[in-house]
Amino acid sequence: MQHDPILRAGVRLAVEQGSHGMNDATSFEDWRSLMRDHLETARADGELRDAVDTDRLARFVVAACTGMQTYSQLASGRDDLIERVCDMWTLLLPSLADDAVVANISVDPRRGVVA
Repeated sequence: MQHDPILRAGVRLAVEQGSHGMNDATSFEDWRSLMRDHLETARADGELRDAVDTDRLARFVVAACTGMQTYSQLASGRDDLIERVCDMWTLLLPSLADDAVVANISVDPRRGVVA
C-alpha cells in the first residue's frame, strides 16, 4: 500500500465505490477467498488451531484490514499502516496458531521487505 500505486488505486476504488453509485463486493470477496486459502494452507501444515473457522476469520481479516487502511490514511497518510497490521497479527496470532508454533511467531515489519 505504501509503495505500490496500483494496489493503492485498487483498494481506493473498492473502498470508495459507494460514493460513485456502485455496490460491488467482488474484490473484497476475492480477498476473502485468498485469505481463506492461506488459512487452509496453515491448517494443513498444522499451524492453525482446529477450532478456527477459516471463512469467518478471512471475512474478519479483510474487514479489519480495510478499516486499518482507512484509519491509517486519515491518521498518518498510511505512514503507520505496517505498524497497525503488525499490531493486529501480534494480537490475533497467539489465539489462532497451534500451541506448537506460538513460540515461533514473529511479527516484524521488516519481514518480507525486498531491499
